[in-house]
Amino acid sequence: MGSNPVTLTVTDVNGNFSTCSAAVLVQDKTPAIAICQNVTIQLNTNGVAVVTASMINNGSNDACGIANLSANHTTFPCDSVGNRSVTLTVTDNNGNTSQCTSIVTVQDNILPTARCKNATVTLNSAGSASITTADINNGSFDNCSIQSLALNKTTFGCANLGSNAVILTVRDVNGNVNTCGATVQVIGLIPSCSIQSVPSSTYIGASNTGGVPTNIYLGYGPQSTTLKSTMVNGTPQSYSWTSSNPNGVGRLSCTNCAAPVFTPLVQGNYTFTATITNNYGCITTCSITICVLNIMDGTSGKVFMAHYPNGTLPCSPTSSCNTLSISVNAIAAHMAHTCDHLGFCNGTGTQICAPSAKTDEEGEAERVIECGDGEFNVRVHPNPFSNQFHLTVSSSNEDNLEIKIFDVLGQLIESRTGVGFETDIVLGTKLSKGVYLVEVTQGEKTQVLRIVKSE
Repeated sequence: MGSNPVTLTVTDVNGNFSTCSAAVLVQDKTPAIAICQNVTIQLNTNGVAVVTASMINNGSNDACGIANLSANHTTFPCDSVGNRSVTLTVTDNNGNTSQCTSIVTVQDNILPTARCKNATVTLNSAGSASITTADINNGSFDNCSIQSLALNKTTFGCANLGSNAVILTVRDVNGNVNTCGATVQVIGLIPSCSIQSVPSSTYIGASNTGGVPTNIYLGYGPQSTTLKSTMVNGTPQSYSWTSSNPNGVGRLSCTNCAAPVFTPLVQGNYTFTATITNNYGCITTCSITICVLNIMDGTSGKVFMAHYPNGTLPCSPTSSCNTLSISVNAIAAHMAHTCDHLGFCNGTGTQICAPSAKTDEEGEAERVIECGDGEFNVRVHPNPFSNQFHLTVSSSNEDNLEIKIFDVLGQLIESRTGVGFETDIVLGTKLSKGVYLVEVTQGEKTQVLRIVKSE
């Protein structure tokens, strides 16, 4: 390349010659052949991707050789994700240049780093608690930036007490997703309740009607009873009382208190249900059935009593029985008889309430408790008990029974299914000392009784 001297020699046919000199200038005006290829590059952990000229060169060449390759754009940050045009400039050894264009695809394939922490929440008085992503996120990060944080569960109620697994989903600005797990501890208490019937201290004739506190005999004994509810696990915040009998709620002294007084006017079975909410907003319900029997003999001032002249334990409904109309003052003497009880003989009048508890052969009170609606009645004795108790059912339905025993925390302790309702069922031997709720279900009907194991 450049100026090159040359000598021209001229020779004639006789061998004579002469010479002259000249300069020949050689130049390269042909540009190099630039050949590009498309490439894909990845953002690194710092959110930067780099491309070099050699990466996009695809065999560029020149007859005199290539002196240099250069790209007009080599560094790509997070906002460059996608397809970018890059120009490759090829310079040959003689300074001739040519260019080609490459499509550089910038990708972010690095997942965000998801970091979680556990959280603890306490139920409020409405029975709910909530969390946000800030409560669970523990410094999640990404090589570019985080677009969103989301939780699969943010609200909790009484059914969620204890440990709850939640998942935090972290999404970066380029659509990459990662997750981490945490535990949310929900603080609260599930209440349980029971109802005790406390007969009034004022009465007609005498306070003793036979020792069954869930019976009211219109015309004799206490004419009202206090339904004393007791709740465990938490502090009671509200009460609501309902009754299966349309005449029931209207005869309560209050429907939003802990211990309403029930003063009936009409006989029947009254199942009262208390719905109690504790300070954590968790709800429990419990029921009691009060049996009201009208034993008044019109306006005579006398009352009816079932008298068994030859009654012996156990008192059989087939024993000889006379329904007597006697003065209130004569009741106490008859109550001392083995099988006599307030009300009517079996099949005479309307015998709704269970006969009073009597004394067994060992002289110990049977301590019977019974509840029911006349069609489905459950009876347990003795209660309290030291070793075992007996459960019997009288029902117009022949379906088998399902029996469940719960402790005061609502935990299922014992369960039996497919039990024949005509069977004398013995329970309680495996129970520890304490208070329990016995739930007896037949078809769509359920009765709940409170029992106490004393030893």
